[in-house]
Amino acid sequence: MLYKSLLISLLAPLILFFGVSYSFKSESIIFINDSSTSIQSSLVSSFISSTPESVYQLKEFLKSKDASKRFRESVDVEAFYESKEIKFFSRFTGYFNQTFHDYYKRVVDVNIESDSNTLKISTIGFNPDNARISNLALINLTVEFFNNKQRNS
Repeated sequence: MLYKSLLISLLAPLILFFGVSYSFKSESIIFINDSSTSIQSSLVSSFISSTPESVYQLKEFLKSKDASKRFRESVDVEAFYESKEIKFFSRFTGYFNQTFHDYYKRVVDVNIESDSNTLKISTIGFNPDNARISNLALINLTVEFFNNKQRNS
């Protein structure tokens, strides 16, 4: 048992140093205004009628396989997440039966803060520009989601 602990404590730093790339996080906060029920973003201003339940639907959509598929179509996944410059344990490889959707859930996070009526979208990239562009792609998916919702109502 002592040998296992010692082995793990020696290997973990090596794996982290040689196998994991530095990452950068980009965050956007979308504010939901109760009075006019509009959505605003610091990067993209889009005034779209929505209800609080729509925000929860948006969160579920952004975590869905459909959203990961659209995300993959809108950003250069090969350059952003599959590049050989990204260390093995950080990049998307498709090994070990990992789907892109599984990887997408690792690099994209969506949270609702109901106290402040905000939706926080976080993306991870392996350079600052890729993180920002990935985040912008999710904001565009958000706008598409509400535009489609508005057309269908």
